[in-house]
Amino acid sequence: MKFVGLIALCLNRLNPDFRGQNIKLPAIEDNSDQHQGICNALGRLQITFTFAFTMFSRTIRRSILDSKISSTALPPTFLLPIRARQFNSTTQHVETPPGDLDASQFPTKSPSQLAESAAPVPKTLRSRIPPLAPAPIPNSIALDPSVKEMLPLLIAQPSHYISVHIHGKPYLVTGGDSVRLPFQMPGVIPGDVLRLNRASALGSRDYTLKGTPYVDERIFECRATVMGTEAEPMRTKEKKKRRNRRINTVKSKHKYTILRIGEIKINGLDDIES
Repeated sequence: MKFVGLIALCLNRLNPDFRGQNIKLPAIEDNSDQHQGICNALGRLQITFTFAFTMFSRTIRRSILDSKISSTALPPTFLLPIRARQFNSTTQHVETPPGDLDASQFPTKSPSQLAESAAPVPKTLRSRIPPLAPAPIPNSIALDPSVKEMLPLLIAQPSHYISVHIHGKPYLVTGGDSVRLPFQMPGVIPGDVLRLNRASALGSRDYTLKGTPYVDERIFECRATVMGTEAEPMRTKEKKKRRNRRINTVKSKHKYTILRIGEIKINGLDDIES
Protein backbone atom coordinates (compact mmCIF):
# COMPACT_ATOMS: atom_id res chain seq x y z
CA MET A 1 0.00 0.00 0.00
CA LYS A 2 2.35 2.76 -1.20
CA PHE A 3 -0.50 5.21 -1.54
CA VAL A 4 -1.60 4.86 2.09
CA GLY A 5 1.98 5.14 3.36
CA LEU A 6 2.59 8.38 1.46
CA ILE A 7 -0.61 9.96 2.79
CA ALA A 8 0.25 8.97 6.35
CA LEU A 9 3.79 10.40 5.99
CA CYS A 10 2.42 13.73 4.73
CA LEU A 11 -0.10 13.91 7.58
CA ASN A 12 2.67 13.24 10.09
CA ARG A 13 4.70 16.11 8.59
CA LEU A 14 1.74 18.46 8.70
CA ASN A 15 0.36 17.56 12.12
CA PRO A 16 2.28 15.44 14.65
CA ASP A 17 -1.05 14.58 16.39
CA PHE A 18 -1.80 12.04 13.66
CA ARG A 19 1.15 9.89 14.72
CA GLY A 20 0.19 6.56 16.13
CA GLN A 21 -3.42 6.75 14.87
CA ASN A 22 -4.97 4.30 12.44
CA ILE A 23 -5.60 6.05 9.16
CA LYS A 24 -8.24 4.36 7.05
CA LEU A 25 -8.14 5.45 3.45
CA PRO A 26 -9.91 3.86 0.53
CA ALA A 27 -7.81 1.38 -1.32
CA ILE A 28 -7.07 2.04 -4.93
CA GLU A 29 -5.89 -0.57 -7.33
CA ASP A 30 -2.24 -0.34 -8.25
CA ASN A 31 -2.81 -0.89 -11.95
CA SER A 32 -5.02 2.21 -12.46
CA ASP A 33 -3.82 5.47 -14.02
CA GLN A 34 -5.48 7.44 -11.21
CA HIS A 35 -3.34 5.65 -8.64
CA GLN A 36 -0.17 6.46 -10.59
CA GLY A 37 -1.01 10.19 -10.84
CA ILE A 38 -1.86 10.46 -7.16
CA CYS A 39 1.38 8.74 -6.21
CA ASN A 40 3.40 11.18 -8.31
CA ALA A 41 1.58 14.19 -6.81
CA LEU A 42 2.03 12.92 -3.28
CA GLY A 43 5.72 12.29 -3.94
CA ARG A 44 6.22 15.87 -5.04
CA LEU A 45 4.20 17.09 -2.07
CA GLN A 46 6.38 15.05 0.28
CA ILE A 47 9.55 16.60 -1.16
CA THR A 48 8.11 20.09 -0.80
CA PHE A 49 7.05 19.52 2.82
CA THR A 50 10.41 17.98 3.66
CA PHE A 51 12.31 20.97 2.24
CA ALA A 52 10.02 23.46 4.03
CA PHE A 53 10.35 21.64 7.33
CA THR A 54 14.15 21.56 6.97
CA MET A 55 14.34 25.30 6.24
CA PHE A 56 11.98 26.08 9.12
CA SER A 57 14.08 24.04 11.54
CA ARG A 58 17.25 25.82 10.39
CA THR A 59 15.60 29.20 10.93
CA ILE A 60 14.53 28.25 14.46
CA ARG A 61 18.02 26.97 15.25
CA ARG A 62 19.64 30.16 13.94
CA SER A 63 17.27 32.38 15.93
CA ILE A 64 18.02 30.42 19.10
CA LEU A 65 21.77 30.75 18.55
CA ASP A 66 21.48 34.48 17.82
CA SER A 67 19.51 35.06 21.00
CA LYS A 68 22.57 34.11 23.07
CA ILE A 69 24.19 37.58 22.99
CA SER A 70 27.31 38.10 25.02
CA SER A 71 27.35 40.68 27.76
CA THR A 72 30.01 42.70 25.92
CA ALA A 73 27.54 43.45 23.10
CA LEU A 74 25.10 45.17 25.46
CA PRO A 75 25.09 49.00 25.61
CA PRO A 76 26.62 50.74 28.63
CA THR A 77 24.62 50.86 31.82
CA PHE A 78 23.87 54.58 31.72
CA LEU A 79 22.04 54.11 28.38
CA LEU A 80 19.78 51.37 29.72
CA PRO A 81 16.41 51.94 31.45
CA ILE A 82 16.20 52.04 35.25
CA ARG A 83 14.97 48.45 35.52
CA ALA A 84 17.80 47.22 33.31
CA ARG A 85 20.35 49.05 35.45
CA GLN A 86 19.27 47.07 38.49
CA PHE A 87 20.16 43.80 36.78
CA ASN A 88 23.27 44.94 34.91
CA SER A 89 24.89 47.21 37.51
CA THR A 90 27.59 45.81 39.72
CA THR A 91 28.33 46.70 43.26
CA GLN A 92 31.21 49.10 43.81
CA HIS A 93 34.10 47.91 45.87
CA VAL A 94 35.43 50.75 48.02
CA GLU A 95 38.57 50.18 50.00
CA THR A 96 38.73 51.71 53.41
CA PRO A 97 41.74 53.96 54.05
CA PRO A 98 44.30 52.81 56.57
CA GLY A 99 43.94 53.99 60.12
CA ASP A 100 47.13 56.10 60.15
CA LEU A 101 45.71 58.64 57.62
CA ASP A 102 44.18 61.82 58.99
CA ALA A 103 40.89 63.20 57.65
CA SER A 104 42.44 66.68 57.33
CA GLN A 105 44.71 65.41 54.56
CA PHE A 106 41.77 64.98 52.17
CA PRO A 107 40.68 68.08 50.19
CA THR A 108 37.36 69.48 51.36
CA LYS A 109 35.09 72.04 49.71
CA SER A 110 32.76 74.52 51.33
CA PRO A 111 28.99 74.39 50.57
CA SER A 112 29.26 77.53 48.44
CA GLN A 113 32.00 75.95 46.30
CA LEU A 114 29.95 72.81 45.89
CA ALA A 115 26.92 74.87 44.82
CA GLU A 116 29.02 76.77 42.29
CA SER A 117 30.46 73.58 40.85
CA ALA A 118 27.01 71.97 40.63
CA ALA A 119 25.35 74.99 39.04
CA PRO A 120 25.14 74.75 35.24
CA VAL A 121 27.44 77.06 33.33
CA PRO A 122 25.34 79.42 31.19
CA LYS A 123 26.22 79.56 27.53
CA THR A 124 27.41 82.96 26.43
CA LEU A 125 25.34 84.37 23.60
CA ARG A 126 27.22 85.70 20.64
CA SER A 127 26.11 89.31 20.58
CA ARG A 128 26.70 91.45 17.55
CA ILE A 129 29.72 93.69 18.04
CA PRO A 130 29.13 97.20 16.63
CA PRO A 131 31.79 98.55 14.27
CA LEU A 132 34.51 100.51 15.98
CA ALA A 133 35.10 104.16 15.14
CA PRO A 134 38.49 105.05 13.66
CA ALA A 135 41.03 106.00 16.28
CA PRO A 136 41.62 109.75 16.61
CA ILE A 137 44.92 111.17 15.49
CA PRO A 138 47.16 111.74 18.54
CA ASN A 139 48.17 115.32 19.16
CA SER A 140 51.72 114.41 20.06
CA ILE A 141 52.71 113.86 16.42
CA ALA A 142 55.09 116.57 15.29
CA LEU A 143 54.48 118.27 11.97
CA ASP A 144 56.89 117.76 9.12
CA PRO A 145 59.25 120.68 8.48
CA SER A 146 57.97 120.97 4.90
CA VAL A 147 54.40 121.31 6.20
CA LYS A 148 55.45 124.07 8.60
CA GLU A 149 57.14 125.87 5.74
CA MET A 150 54.27 125.66 3.20
CA LEU A 151 51.30 125.97 5.57
CA PRO A 152 51.43 129.80 5.81
CA LEU A 153 51.37 130.01 2.01
CA LEU A 154 48.31 127.74 1.92
CA ILE A 155 46.51 129.87 4.50
CA ALA A 156 47.25 133.05 2.55
CA GLN A 157 45.38 131.91 -0.54
CA PRO A 158 41.57 132.00 -0.40
CA SER A 159 39.00 129.53 -1.77
CA HIS A 160 40.14 126.35 -0.10
CA TYR A 161 38.81 122.94 -1.02
CA ILE A 162 38.87 119.71 0.95
CA SER A 163 38.31 116.03 0.18
CA VAL A 164 36.41 114.76 3.23
CA HIS A 165 35.54 111.14 3.93
CA ILE A 166 32.06 110.33 5.24
CA HIS A 167 31.46 106.67 6.05
CA GLY A 168 34.56 105.77 4.05
CA LYS A 169 33.55 107.60 0.84
CA PRO A 170 35.40 110.75 -0.36
CA TYR A 171 33.59 113.99 -1.24
CA LEU A 172 35.43 116.94 -2.82
CA VAL A 173 33.72 120.06 -1.46
CA THR A 174 34.26 123.74 -0.76
CA GLY A 175 32.60 126.13 1.64
CA GLY A 176 28.85 126.48 1.03
CA ASP A 177 28.40 123.30 -1.02
CA SER A 178 25.39 121.05 -0.54
CA VAL A 179 26.08 117.31 -0.46
CA ARG A 180 23.43 114.64 -0.89
CA LEU A 181 24.71 111.44 0.68
CA PRO A 182 23.81 108.21 -1.16
CA PHE A 183 22.21 106.86 2.03
CA GLN A 184 20.17 107.99 5.02
CA MET A 185 22.56 108.81 7.86
CA PRO A 186 21.35 107.22 11.09
CA GLY A 187 21.13 109.07 14.39
CA VAL A 188 20.90 112.62 13.04
CA ILE A 189 18.07 115.15 12.79
CA PRO A 190 17.79 118.39 10.81
CA GLY A 191 19.85 121.14 12.44
CA ASP A 192 22.65 118.95 13.79
CA VAL A 193 26.19 120.21 13.18
CA LEU A 194 28.80 117.56 12.30
CA ARG A 195 32.54 118.04 12.39
CA LEU A 196 34.27 116.29 9.49
CA ASN A 197 37.70 115.29 10.79
CA ARG A 198 38.70 112.83 8.08
CA ALA A 199 40.21 114.42 4.99
CA SER A 200 42.63 112.97 2.47
CA ALA A 201 43.48 116.26 0.74
CA LEU A 202 43.36 119.97 1.59
CA GLY A 203 44.39 122.70 -0.82
CA SER A 204 43.93 125.95 -2.64
CA ARG A 205 44.62 127.14 -6.17
CA ASP A 206 48.38 126.64 -6.04
CA TYR A 207 49.04 124.39 -3.02
CA THR A 208 47.75 120.99 -1.96
CA LEU A 209 48.34 119.18 1.31
CA LYS A 210 47.88 115.41 1.07
CA GLY A 211 47.55 113.04 3.99
CA THR A 212 48.96 109.55 4.56
CA PRO A 213 46.18 108.48 4.45
CA TYR A 214 44.50 111.38 6.27
CA VAL A 215 45.53 114.94 7.02
CA ASP A 216 46.18 115.81 10.63
CA GLU A 217 42.85 117.00 12.03
CA ARG A 218 44.60 119.77 14.00
CA ILE A 219 45.37 121.59 10.75
CA PHE A 220 41.79 122.25 9.56
CA GLU A 221 38.23 122.65 10.79
CA CYS A 222 35.33 121.62 8.57
CA ARG A 223 31.75 121.45 9.77
CA ALA A 224 28.56 120.37 8.04
CA THR A 225 24.95 121.08 8.97
CA VAL A 226 22.22 118.46 8.47
CA MET A 227 19.56 120.09 6.29
CA GLY A 228 17.13 117.20 6.22
CA THR A 229 16.19 114.09 4.30
CA GLU A 230 15.07 113.80 0.69
CA ALA A 231 13.22 110.94 -0.93
CA GLU A 232 13.55 109.98 -4.56
CA PRO A 233 10.50 109.41 -6.77
CA MET A 234 8.85 106.02 -6.57
CA ARG A 235 10.60 103.56 -8.86
CA THR A 236 8.77 100.57 -10.27
CA LYS A 237 10.47 97.60 -11.84
CA GLU A 238 8.87 94.53 -13.35
CA LYS A 239 10.64 91.24 -12.87
CA LYS A 240 9.76 88.24 -15.01
CA LYS A 241 11.27 84.83 -15.57
CA ARG A 242 11.45 83.02 -18.86
CA ARG A 243 8.66 80.61 -19.71
CA ASN A 244 6.64 82.01 -16.82
CA ARG A 245 3.65 84.32 -17.24
CA ARG A 246 3.82 85.67 -13.71
CA ILE A 247 5.22 89.21 -13.46
CA ASN A 248 6.49 90.50 -10.11
CA THR A 249 6.35 94.28 -9.59
CA VAL A 250 8.97 95.71 -7.20
CA LYS A 251 8.64 99.24 -5.82
CA SER A 252 11.47 101.19 -4.19
CA LYS A 253 11.78 104.69 -2.76
CA HIS A 254 15.14 105.48 -1.15
CA LYS A 255 15.88 108.33 1.23
CA TYR A 256 19.03 110.49 1.28
CA THR A 257 20.54 112.87 3.86
CA ILE A 258 21.40 116.42 2.77
CA LEU A 259 24.44 118.18 4.28
CA ARG A 260 25.49 121.83 3.94
CA ILE A 261 29.26 122.40 4.15
CA GLY A 262 30.24 125.40 6.26
CA GLU A 263 33.39 127.49 6.15
CA ILE A 264 36.67 125.62 5.81
CA LYS A 265 39.17 127.01 8.29
CA ILE A 266 42.91 126.27 8.27
CA ASN A 267 44.64 126.71 11.59
CA GLY A 268 48.02 128.40 11.96
CA LEU A 269 51.14 126.95 13.50
CA ASP A 270 50.49 128.70 16.81
CA ASP A 271 47.02 127.11 17.13
CA ILE A 272 48.33 123.67 16.14
CA GLU A 273 51.26 123.61 18.56
CA SER A 274 49.19 124.99 21.41
